[in-house]
Amino acid sequence: MSYRNATSGFLQKYKISLKNSFDGSWVDLGSFERGEYLNNWLEIKGDKYLTDEIWIDFEQGENNWTLINELEIFVYNILEEKINNLFKTSECLELKDTVTLDEIRNLLSKELFKQEYIDKLILAKKLYIEKASQPIEFQIKNSEFLIANGLEIKFEELPEKILDISVYYKDSLGNKKIIKDLNLVTDLENQKLLGEFGEKILIEPVIQLVLDEDEKWKVKSGDFKIVNQKNLYNNEDISDIYPVDLITLETSCVEKTGLENILDGNNETYYENSELGEVIFKFQNQKIFNSLTILSEVAGQSTGKIYSASIFYRSENQNNWERLANYENSSPTSLVNLEFASILAKEIRIILQKTVENKVILNKVEFNIYNKFNEIVEKMFEDKEMFTKLNSNVTKDLVGRLKSKTLSSTSIISTKLKIAENILDNNNNIGYDIFTLKALEYDVNYYFSKLQTSTTGRAYPTPYYIYPNTNQIFISNKDLRLELSLADHKPLSEHTFYIKKGINIVNLGDKTGHVFINGGSKGGREEEIRLYTTDEVTGLHYKYGFTTEDEFYSKERNLTYKEDNHVSSNTAYIEGKNFTSAIRYDWLRENIPLGTLTDRVKILDEFLDFLYYIAEAGTYFENAVPYRRLMWEGGTANPHAGGCYAGAYTAYSNNPLAILNKGLSNFASSWVVGHEVGHEMDSNYHMGLFGEVMNNWFAEEARIKYLKNPRCAPELVKIADTEISIYDMGFFYRLAFWIKLRLYYNDGDFFVKYHNIMRHLPIELEPFSIPDRLMIMSSMIIGRDTSDYFLRHKFPITESAVEISSKYPKFTIDITKINWDNQEEFREEEKNRIYQIYKEKV
Repeated sequence: MSYRNATSGFLQKYKISLKNSFDGSWVDLGSFERGEYLNNWLEIKGDKYLTDEIWIDFEQGENNWTLINELEIFVYNILEEKINNLFKTSECLELKDTVTLDEIRNLLSKELFKQEYIDKLILAKKLYIEKASQPIEFQIKNSEFLIANGLEIKFEELPEKILDISVYYKDSLGNKKIIKDLNLVTDLENQKLLGEFGEKILIEPVIQLVLDEDEKWKVKSGDFKIVNQKNLYNNEDISDIYPVDLITLETSCVEKTGLENILDGNNETYYENSELGEVIFKFQNQKIFNSLTILSEVAGQSTGKIYSASIFYRSENQNNWERLANYENSSPTSLVNLEFASILAKEIRIILQKTVENKVILNKVEFNIYNKFNEIVEKMFEDKEMFTKLNSNVTKDLVGRLKSKTLSSTSIISTKLKIAENILDNNNNIGYDIFTLKALEYDVNYYFSKLQTSTTGRAYPTPYYIYPNTNQIFISNKDLRLELSLADHKPLSEHTFYIKKGINIVNLGDKTGHVFINGGSKGGREEEIRLYTTDEVTGLHYKYGFTTEDEFYSKERNLTYKEDNHVSSNTAYIEGKNFTSAIRYDWLRENIPLGTLTDRVKILDEFLDFLYYIAEAGTYFENAVPYRRLMWEGGTANPHAGGCYAGAYTAYSNNPLAILNKGLSNFASSWVVGHEVGHEMDSNYHMGLFGEVMNNWFAEEARIKYLKNPRCAPELVKIADTEISIYDMGFFYRLAFWIKLRLYYNDGDFFVKYHNIMRHLPIELEPFSIPDRLMIMSSMIIGRDTSDYFLRHKFPITESAVEISSKYPKFTIDITKINWDNQEEFREEEKNRIYQIYKEKV
């Protein structure tokens, strides 16, 4: 059972019982209590019971409610117990004396998908046979495909009795297997034993024959019946996607209509079923496959996105299904790209086990046929992920000979050969510019929680632009979700599309726009993103080609690049060290004088550096924030953070001056950039109170530094001598509560130290609630007991927290009386009084 990882709704106490189906009695599994909340699973184990009813009593939750994310019930597995009972111990070194060969065979005959069970049963049979007699084995060592559908054992003389005959092999996934559908026929005339089974790819196959010792001399040889493989895979420069018109579909789902949408080639149409289920894809001709792609997406919704699925396959004349892969993702995804070792399949079965809303949504499923020519070309590369490095023995002559066999200039194979040519022409270095985004993979507490890499820095403009009805090549190191945008201000998604790891050929029909990365297929920046193209780089960054301020003001741009009216744009993208902003081209020329634009870019970078310093972001991100903040001129007067289609942190305003102000004091005065960037740093809303307060630490500290005039100065006076609850205060009164502590500390590093303790939380603070932590940290930083101050304004502080804070001396003057105008006098008087107390004690 997984549960909420925040305070409100946190499950604190619960009780679990179940009904015993044999006598109807209720069995109490116990009551359980939890202390500090964590993003965790609770696990309850008990004896085996037959039941059809479980009762969970949620007895206590934070704020009198509780939120349960997921509940899993584990069914007792009798098959697993039977397999384990074959062995004397859990180490599986020796069989029990009572085990029979028929017992092992019976278990092997079952439809087994868990490789652990298959391995144990193969081991059990091996141990049994070796105890009775040393078997005769015929083994083939093969690295290439060996596809067989039968065997032949020749004898000098047919034995009177064959104790056992088995065929073991490794499948293309490396799993140990035993052929179950082996049918044997005796050829008396030719003294042979013939076996038939469904066609399979066999790796290191072994024929094992068990005879009595006095009959082993009769065996001459054993071999496999090999199948002609040339029709089972591709060996030329053609599409490797299996033709959809040669696929038929079956489903166990209730809804039978609409299956044709999966194969109609239109990503916007889909098959839908209101419950989870399976779809079976039957191919007219069996082929060797090495990957598949599943698209499950309803525009603007999460419905049907996939958490987990199981994939099975079987070849022609094979009855049992073989497990191909288990797909699992903690975050649901619309696109599943599965690459696997080659399999021979006539049917592939996809079982959707968990999706958003537990619905089946299938827009498209594609199956990739193994291509031997492509494999030959790929072997030229040392780097088989991004194709940036060739093996040392690759020559221009070899590339030329392979290129002469290609049939298209925009195929996967021809692209690899084009990259190879580029590398050879550039002294064995890739000549294409690789667009790289650093990973955000840190596991440090940030405002009492982990960094949310699923959103931070997720949206990012690339230097690429897609034109209508044009093939565009992308080479990526991971699966990516991409967006097209044509907006003149804040980007709006015109179209979502996906690319997978490796080489992609994208043609979006009449769709066009600037390409934005919207995180990986899992939605985030946990891994480094690397992307490049072999085509001309024509993104909006490069559309005008202005790299200096003088060029920008002296040259006119062409609004219809390549004479295509789809590409009109009045957006100028400006990149600084810390940001990328999108502002109307015309507005820039009319409102920012020549000779000042570069300075304004530097000023914004400096202001962002200051804001990041407050949260120690530079330290947190290993001394450099690894993404540029997106700052858009919006189409509304309401600036905010986040909210663009990608869900990334953005700050924008209807007035571009909010982004390109003249000086640091102007940024501080306008408030908006500090406020919105603060939202990026302040990722949690503590106690439900500070969603619009802790982010203002940044904006207010900027006003203190550059204007010497805090925005909450009036509130600093108004809350003096009051006992108003923090819960009843307005935003700026709550801000004033913190600024009083900062004024007493008399240094902007007050908030820097606060952030540092939040991220690197001392072990001794872990048991405390957030209100307790906030109070104790204040005391630690300023060296005064702040418990009275927090209690005065109704923070729910515990006695144990007060005890820790009391190690510091109390204020000699009521801290609520400090304000902007009297701060120096207050600090001086406090210092004198503390000194006097010290003197008296000495």
